[in-house]
Amino acid sequence: MSEDLVVFLNTSLYVILFVFCVLRYKINSLCTLISFLYALSSIFSLLFYLFPTYSLTYTAWGQVTLEAVLYQFSLYCILILSFGYCKLDNIKTITQYNEEFILQVQTVIIGALSVYLAFQLPSSIFKFFLSGGDLAEMRDETYGDNSSGSFGILVRIFGSMPYVLLIICIAKYFLFNRFTIIDKCSIGLYFVFKFNTILAAISRASMVFSFMELVALFVFFYLYISPNLRKTILKVSAVVIPLIVALFAMITLSRFGEEGMNIEEDMTTFRYAGEAQLNFTNLLYPDLKEPFMGFSQFPLFRRVLGLRYDDGLGRLDEDVFNVYIQEYYGYMNPTYIFHGILGAYVFNWGFYITPLLCILLFFALRYYYKDREDIPFMCVVITVLLASYLCKGVTYADYCNESGNMMILIIIFMCVYQMNNGEQEKVIANTDFGEVLDPNEDDNEQ
Repeated sequence: MSEDLVVFLNTSLYVILFVFCVLRYKINSLCTLISFLYALSSIFSLLFYLFPTYSLTYTAWGQVTLEAVLYQFSLYCILILSFGYCKLDNIKTITQYNEEFILQVQTVIIGALSVYLAFQLPSSIFKFFLSGGDLAEMRDETYGDNSSGSFGILVRIFGSMPYVLLIICIAKYFLFNRFTIIDKCSIGLYFVFKFNTILAAISRASMVFSFMELVALFVFFYLYISPNLRKTILKVSAVVIPLIVALFAMITLSRFGEEGMNIEEDMTTFRYAGEAQLNFTNLLYPDLKEPFMGFSQFPLFRRVLGLRYDDGLGRLDEDVFNVYIQEYYGYMNPTYIFHGILGAYVFNWGFYITPLLCILLFFALRYYYKDREDIPFMCVVITVLLASYLCKGVTYADYCNESGNMMILIIIFMCVYQMNNGEQEKVIANTDFGEVLDPNEDDNEQ
């Protein structure tokens, strides 16, 4: 089979999977959302492959093979279909929930990151809007720099937690009809922290990732959202989205000039949106010599164990080669390009352990959601987190840094504590009409 046909087959497989998810799980399903993003990515892969300057890219070093396409699609299929069971339709009771403990966790993280933002946000705003510097140059300066100022330790510990806090307060509102001042602060922290990240890193990816996180949250709790609230969300989106698009365009024009949709910008759009699947099949799948056992995924844990780890300083300017991997592993395959979330796991754990991890996730989510009327609170939080993680995985795996590793430890601690000290809470939302019921009224009916 020719390479052209293999690339076309790759796109066809993901589009067929999306159609299957729509028919089987309906449109308001995490499974359908994730499959849509991977189908869209596969379409961009085809456009990227057909683009006139494709042969000048790193991706074109290799050749797409049928074996690589089938391996990649099979594992993505398992991951995507894992979320087919993730619905709250039949859930009546939330177990292992400790309100006081959750509030304490929220308070600590909000306090720590507020201190960080108090010092960092003014600097980020000045750098982006008032310094008069070239945004493209400022973006290049972020490569090879993992410092975060004097209060960097706070963001390195809690930097991946704002989205977790957002999930928690949204879950509390829709499941229990509870919304405290701490929850309001959690929502505010999420958006301010994301805004700071976009300005400090001159990052368009942060905008896209934030959008995916919010959409995953919206889809998961869709049946719990009243029609009036849906209208409010749409109105707010109508105001916020144009502002985000303007900010996105500002960064794009600074990096690619003022010629609008020129060939370089077109190429970059197709590459960012579609290169992950082709990079996996062309470069990672045929050339991986050995798995790196968490080198680029768990730097904190490897550092504690005294092993070599990716500290974010291995990139020289815009070079896509990690100098540490070249030196210690002799691996000349480009390592700073998008391989997708699956590529990150294969890169770190190889071709045999990765399928086992995918199958494990499939059966774990099936166990917690299929034909169950009760579910642990943190399972709800982790489900949304994993869904957004997989959505963002159309490009690369998120949380492969110290704050991401710390987030794992914090979530484990939260799960264990509530497993031993949590109680049952009745779900009081009416999933048929998307309205929150009065718990006293429900008790009187019984």
